[in-house]
Amino acid sequence: MSERIYTGRWTDWTYGSIMGDNLTLQSSNATYLISFIATFDVWVGSAAWDLIAFVLHQSMTVREPRNGAAHQTQVALRNSSTPLTFIRNAIFIGWAWRKHSWIITLRTWTLAIAPIVLAILFVAAGIASSQIASIENVLLEGGDCGLVNPDIASQLDTIQVRQSQAYQDGMRMSLSNSYAQECYPNPLVSQESRVNNSDISDLTCQGYATVALNYTTSIADCPLNQACATPALQLDTGYLDSHLDFGLNQPQENRVLFRKVMTCAPLKTAGYSDNAFNTVDGFGDVAVYSYGNNSYQPTRFGATQGIPSADATFVYSKNTYSSAQTAYYMLVASTMMQGANGPLFSPAPGLSTDATKPMSLVFLANRAFYDGIVNDPWFDATSPIGSTANGDVAYALYENNSPGAVMGCTEQLQIW
Repeated sequence: MSERIYTGRWTDWTYGSIMGDNLTLQSSNATYLISFIATFDVWVGSAAWDLIAFVLHQSMTVREPRNGAAHQTQVALRNSSTPLTFIRNAIFIGWAWRKHSWIITLRTWTLAIAPIVLAILFVAAGIASSQIASIENVLLEGGDCGLVNPDIASQLDTIQVRQSQAYQDGMRMSLSNSYAQECYPNPLVSQESRVNNSDISDLTCQGYATVALNYTTSIADCPLNQACATPALQLDTGYLDSHLDFGLNQPQENRVLFRKVMTCAPLKTAGYSDNAFNTVDGFGDVAVYSYGNNSYQPTRFGATQGIPSADATFVYSKNTYSSAQTAYYMLVASTMMQGANGPLFSPAPGLSTDATKPMSLVFLANRAFYDGIVNDPWFDATSPIGSTANGDVAYALYENNSPGAVMGCTEQLQIW
């Protein structure tokens, strides 16, 4: 996401062309503008009262004799520097003449209507002018937005380019993970409560048009030709508005609706892997998962470079770290994307039933230790490996029953 804020005049189409007219300035320039507007409001209010007082004063100037209340009111109009001063004087004058005639009192008080209205208008104007300093929404410049074309980047055979791309990818993943942890706090909380959560006020969660995108979950059939080990979980965003949900500032006629449906399930290993550490071409303790071809190389963990890569998607060595007792947890994905020389990943025959649905495989290399049995089919940790103690309390430890697990996902995208 671009972090450069556009300065100048722009329209926030959330509020329309009139109410959405905005001027964004640097903080130093905005201070001068706010000070000028405050001074200008005072000057305009004073000038407006001088004009109204003059008109009222002249309207009471007649050739016929007038009572003392009329002359006192004219003196008050001439010498009251503010509407509130005249309102106070008019109340006193009318109250003093009440014993002579209530008509005189009412006529005097009636003249206070104009300054009362004027005072209310300028109080409202003062409150409205405070909104000038509002930073509810800003417009970000889009010069840094977009993706690096992998086909073009691959032609730039420099270590710096590749390192830079890897760094950017890592930063995006890290930021996305942090945002998910902070702004999607509890999957058991309803989506409506999550989106409208007033407790989420940290600036970390205020950088987008909405704090969290809405979605629904449901149980679905296996999307990968019956290769699923369990029923699939389907996540459906529904139709998301390009302006209201994604913050692409456009009038109503230029907006689009976007929908994404993702269906995922843990996959069976039968027919695709022994799902155990074996000896492969002289390499011991290696697990190979063959769910399809990566066009370049399979994703490898540990010392596996000499193992043939034909039909291998993931190759995983038990000795990924120097100590077999080191706990670690890794995720990696292979996605059916189109590159310059064909798809970057081609699923195994019979795995994908619909070529129009992009497919991803996520491999979990899990050597985390658990203090209880985990029956989740994705983590599947029921093998005891010993125990640990926390003070006087001892806990049994469990590890996953197989070297890894693979989850398959398909996507459907709609733009309307």
